[in-house]
Amino acid sequence: MRLSDEDIDRIARRVVGKLVIYGLVIVAALWLAPIVIIALMNFAFYSTSGLPPAIGVALAAA
Repeated sequence: MRLSDEDIDRIARRVVGKLVIYGLVIVAALWLAPIVIIALMNFAFYSTSGLPPAIGVALAAA
């Protein structure tokens, strides 16, 4: 069974579309990950700012 040119074009379009979507998801994740990590670190720092350092570090690490 041979594939027609239209079938090949349709398959290629779907493959390229999925690759573009996967690439955009990876780029978005790499862009958002540092923002989320910094926000979590700031939250941990400010939520433990009134405690002694040893207890604050232990709570932030938990």
